[in-house]
Amino acid sequence: MPDHYAPYSCMDNSRQEIARVLVRKISSSLSILGSTHILSLVWKKWRLDGPTKMDPYQRIMAMYGVFDILFSFFYFFLGTWMTPAETGWWGAVGNEKTCTMQGFFFMMGYGTAAYQMTLSLQMLLLVTFMWTPAQFAELLERKLHVFHVFTAIFISLMPIFFDSYN
Repeated sequence: MPDHYAPYSCMDNSRQEIARVLVRKISSSLSILGSTHILSLVWKKWRLDGPTKMDPYQRIMAMYGVFDILFSFFYFFLGTWMTPAETGWWGAVGNEKTCTMQGFFFMMGYGTAAYQMTLSLQMLLLVTFMWTPAQFAELLERKLHVFHVFTAIFISLMPIFFDSYN
């Protein structure tokens, strides 16, 4: 294995770069598997009990899983494969379009953090302020879902309009 590194690489040598890429691919695969399992459990409950029996926690976890799958797959798993080949990074075989697509899904990662904050807010309200899941669902849940999804889409699309992903 050569011990040189590309001028655009952020690692000291090629072994470190390869190790980082492989660790990201393995950990993102585990994250995708976990989120897929959560989605399948929520989907199964939705099919068996119907949407009216769903707890807000389950709906939040489902959306958290959707955003996590997108973020983990496009940013961490595909990683350097989507990076333009001319960068010289190990495994880079992409082009400008794949780089833009990866940037879009990286920004969609906002949804992962947003739904983590929503889970924290829900727990705060349930535990500290003695809200019920029904109160949370009635007063906040739908508004938070709409806000997070539209915000994630908006902040992911804006750099495309200004050609600032590349």
